Amino acid sequence: NTIASGVEYAVVNPSIKQWKEDTRLEKIQFQYRRSTTPPSDWTNGDSPLSLDENYASGTWLAGLVGDGEYEIRVVALCSVTTAGPEYDMSSTAILHGLVDSKE
Repeated sequence: NTIASGVEYAVVNPSIKQWKEDTRLEKIQFQYRRSTTPPSDWTNGDSPLSLDENYASGTWLAGLVGDGEYEIRVVALCSVTTAGPEYDMSSTAILHGLVDSKE
């Protein structure tokens, strides 16, 4: 069963600087939410991400969250800068999907 074993994902770092060389980078975090929740109501995934030189990968245990429509993303969280909050976090595009344990 694909859902019980999880959904594997990977994201690529678009920057020239590798993640491990970025002194402001604090964490790469997988997040999910039900499609019907408020836009700011993200849940951090529990699975640790494997961080390589230019990409991060992990597995979302979608079978543990219950059936429904979900949105997922991966965010890069950085230390606070005086340049503004828009430079303290960036995220991938939001992907939409369906968790259906009956399929």
